[in-house]
Amino acid sequence: MRYISFTLFGTSLLITLTPAFASEGDDFNTDFIVGKYNQTAISKALDEGLNQSAIYAVDVNGQFVGNFYFSRKMQDLVFTKDFLETLAPLVKKERLEELQKNLSLDATSEDYKFQENTSESSLAIWFNDQDMVRADSSNMELAQSINAAMMSYNMSSSYYRNRKTGESQTTLPFSSHLQLGMYDFPINLDLSSSDVLKEGVSVDNLSVSHLLPSINSEVTAGQTYTSSRYGEGFSFIGAQLNHVNELLSRRERLYTPSITGFANSNATVEVYQEQRLLYTKTVAAGKFVIDEVQGLSNQTLRVVVKESNGSEHTFYYENTIVPGLLTPGINDYEVSSGRYRFNDNSMGDNFVSGEYSHGFEYWTPTISSIVSTDYKNITLGAAVPLQHIGAVGLAVANSKFKHNDKEDTGQSYSINYAKYMTNGVNIQLAGYRYSTRDYYTFNEAMEAKRSDSQNHSSVRNRFTATVMAQEPIFDNQISVNFLRDSYWANKGKRNTYSVNYGGYTHGVSYNVSLSKSYTDDYKPDTSLALSIDIPFGNNGKSVYTRYNQNNNSNNTEVGMNSYDADSSYSVAASHDSGSHENTLSGSYSKHTDRINSQISSSVGTSSMYASGSVSGTVAFADGHFVTSSSQSSTMALVKMDGVEGAMVNGIQTQSNGYALVPLNDSFDAQDVSVDTSSLQNNIMLDKSQIKIRPKRGSVVKMDFSAKRVKYVRAVLLDPQGKEMGFGSQISTDDGQEYYLGNGGGLLLQLAIKSPKELKNMVFISSDTGCSYTLPVGVLKKNFQEDFINAGELTCSRN
Repeated sequence: MRYISFTLFGTSLLITLTPAFASEGDDFNTDFIVGKYNQTAISKALDEGLNQSAIYAVDVNGQFVGNFYFSRKMQDLVFTKDFLETLAPLVKKERLEELQKNLSLDATSEDYKFQENTSESSLAIWFNDQDMVRADSSNMELAQSINAAMMSYNMSSSYYRNRKTGESQTTLPFSSHLQLGMYDFPINLDLSSSDVLKEGVSVDNLSVSHLLPSINSEVTAGQTYTSSRYGEGFSFIGAQLNHVNELLSRRERLYTPSITGFANSNATVEVYQEQRLLYTKTVAAGKFVIDEVQGLSNQTLRVVVKESNGSEHTFYYENTIVPGLLTPGINDYEVSSGRYRFNDNSMGDNFVSGEYSHGFEYWTPTISSIVSTDYKNITLGAAVPLQHIGAVGLAVANSKFKHNDKEDTGQSYSINYAKYMTNGVNIQLAGYRYSTRDYYTFNEAMEAKRSDSQNHSSVRNRFTATVMAQEPIFDNQISVNFLRDSYWANKGKRNTYSVNYGGYTHGVSYNVSLSKSYTDDYKPDTSLALSIDIPFGNNGKSVYTRYNQNNNSNNTEVGMNSYDADSSYSVAASHDSGSHENTLSGSYSKHTDRINSQISSSVGTSSMYASGSVSGTVAFADGHFVTSSSQSSTMALVKMDGVEGAMVNGIQTQSNGYALVPLNDSFDAQDVSVDTSSLQNNIMLDKSQIKIRPKRGSVVKMDFSAKRVKYVRAVLLDPQGKEMGFGSQISTDDGQEYYLGNGGGLLLQLAIKSPKELKNMVFISSDTGCSYTLPVGVLKKNFQEDFINAGELTCSRN
């Protein structure tokens, strides 16, 4: 539908244009107009909407895209370029180019079908599934970052006193991450100290990076680390080029299976996990592919195809994943070169490493290698989804290490398996690894070389398993974890078991965990933990009890928590049977848009402890200092020209009109919105929501162009000194057109920042030849008012 708006002193009159394939003789009824009106101007304003052939509400593959004008040519529908522009992000380029040739919908086309419903003025168009473009925010251009300095910080102070000896200790820990955004070459610096007063501040990491969006990669120089699908990562100082998976679409970066099916007609396909609807899609008749269901875990999917005649058919898809799987067609790689770095920042050997993976339809192979002066390693891996059988990951590695006048050559073999059972049992990951006596990882080789050790106590066999299930009585989750290691050196086997059970019933949450760890040479270490949390009232308060038991003691704690939007507190009392320590403790935290703060204290039989901390972020950008309680590495610097207290994504603008709004770090497009109810009545925005796709670790500027609005009312008189008629058209010298309301009324919205921007405003009526001047003096005299009554404006003819 189409709407024409006339302003009646602040009230808009909307005239609805009904799509109808109107004839040339159709006219609008103007009986609704009160008093004098200009029939010529009214007809001119409305004629454009009336005399089109048709206006249809259009759906494309079940998605509403808007109202558009069409004209009929035989059985085809001719459309405008506006409609073609709307199709551009929905339909693939080849199909779009064919439509552009004739600018019409072909009723005989085999590539798409359309159906008109003239009674409801609607048009449904169905393109073949392979001609549709997937909705993908990764196609959105990355936002330009600005030069900015941003420092996130955690500062605290703690005091400890031994009540028996009188000894005390005060510490001032500090940590900070500094980002310097310099022309798309951000510098990252990590600083920390366990006690600023005694130990000073140390530099933990320093690096500079640059994003290469054209190849979905990033280059980094300085102190950084490697990662591997089948090996161990390590820290180093040097340079690295790595593929950035987050630059891909969610479908590409999260393993996404291809679910294929067939529809006998235009149909709706629904994908379920048990009773939960995960995804729905409308498809044209024929073969369809669903590869947009991202982030799936091990589970059985139920796919329901609902045909246009009401019939349904269902099939199932077993989805199981293991580490290393890539979405078919996706590559991943990393190349690094530099010098190995130990945890204490001392240096090891120079090295070069690389890894490459590619996702095929039925498997994902990976090859990686590390080469240094005295060490070489090559690893081959593969991840294979087997649907009903599960999924398996395989890897084999070979290493050569020269040390102590000899060369050790060894191999390592591993297999991982995952499977979702239909009875709710989920084998998340079961793995086995065997390494020969002389196999070294790069971390082990560097440590052995530094310590000049003759003994290599590497793992010989390792078995791990994680099983999760929903128990059938209360439908709560139970998980079991198991780890068993045996070593080549004279060390006993290490075994660790843990069982966890928890749930939530009628507001009460509870959890029980049991773990046991032991070796052949030492007494088993067994621990039991029990927790119950019971809410009371509707104001975020709850009481809880905790019980922990291990080989040495039992600890019992009871307490109360309270939470609201910006603060929380807790009080507790505990008793430890091993040390016979009774303790009272409490804490309070406060959260604002600018800073987080917390204080806590405990008093026990033998000691007392107190601490306080503050955290947040300080940024200098666009010539202003701005603070935030968030420590996100990606921020939006929101500008709203002197508007204080406006809420932007839940963050208030400061007195200078700026706010630091946290954004996600995953390169995803996201909306930044202004809560217009938080604005004063005289504030106008060009837009209240902006979609942006930021670079990770950057600051982007978002100007909402806030303006203060003055409403100006005037009455225009015709040459005879009478009020001009309803619908009379006037225009300014810069081409803006206005239609008058009843009684010759004109209502203007002037968005201005200061009286210096004001000037005389001249309006011209082409029908009467009159010109009208709104004098600047009237506007300046009443500038402090939000509503200015300019009175009557008389006709002037040159």
